[in-house]
Amino acid sequence: MSLDIQNNLENVQTNLAALSAEVISSNVQSVEIAIQNVPAATFNAGTESIKNETQAAVTEAKESVAAEKIVTALAPVLTQTLTKEAQDSLKAISTAVASPTDETSNQKIADAITQIETVVPAGTIDSTTVTEAVQKANEFYADYLELNGFNVQNTNQTITALNASLTNPIEVPSLNNLLVGISAKGIHTTTANPIVAAAALHISTGTKTLTISANKLNLNFSAGMLTEATIPANTEIKVDSTISSLKTTFTVNADQSVLTNGKIALNTATLGSLSASLATQLNSFSLKGDTVTVTAVIKASPVIAINNDKPALASKYTLGTTDGSGVSAKFKVTQ
Repeated sequence: MSLDIQNNLENVQTNLAALSAEVISSNVQSVEIAIQNVPAATFNAGTESIKNETQAAVTEAKESVAAEKIVTALAPVLTQTLTKEAQDSLKAISTAVASPTDETSNQKIADAITQIETVVPAGTIDSTTVTEAVQKANEFYADYLELNGFNVQNTNQTITALNASLTNPIEVPSLNNLLVGISAKGIHTTTANPIVAAAALHISTGTKTLTISANKLNLNFSAGMLTEATIPANTEIKVDSTISSLKTTFTVNADQSVLTNGKIALNTATLGSLSASLATQLNSFSLKGDTVTVTAVIKASPVIAINNDKPALASKYTLGTTDGSGVSAKFKVTQ
């Protein structure tokens, strides 16, 4: 690691600790790695190395949407060598964001950012934009996609029910008709062009597994409702399993709708329509009597949330080559 990179890394670690301490200690909602949004221009050569090295510190401290937002907004500052006064200003920002009911918090944030702007190179931050972003840190995102749970055998299972199933599995006759619900909020409620995503579904009994993934999935919304879910031609579908006969990779020859009752049907029934030869092989993946963990993942550029009385960031999962946001649940298959 070069000296410049090492210096930047040490700055990030020191400044991040100052900025996030109070916010992190006052929130419990998990967030994903905030440092991923650091503009590349703020780093010298070795940007990815710096990001990779700083991920651990942020991951350990990922406690709130607020933390993610303030780190993203102030990311260009974090690589700088700051005076004690500037670091104290970062701490003041953290304290103010952690105290949203304090009527003076917005002014404290503005004052701290103004002070920081005087000690970093000109143009490092736009104080007006950064101040507004930090002052709104405790607000949830305005624009996002929301995972609404599963529909299994024509019964909707909410996020609340799916969370509870991790300790008390939901009894179902079969998982052959599993649908994933998703809706859009804010600017994504109506899309002139589809939101391009990748998707994966993972089914595991502990002794046998099945993972189905598509590297491209086009989603269209109208008034927030999912109106089209299409696997376009030339999309790669990968099936991985502990059952060797199920392992396959193939390319879809023509656009294929996977929309069923306003939900995404990336399941075994859908695969049967994509590849007739696979349908027969899938019958060997019997789940009768098993307790099954099901995880559905969507990878897309909008923020992906769940709603359990209030919106929250969806958990992150990596299924094969698909790393995205998703939801997991347990089912007891009775037939």
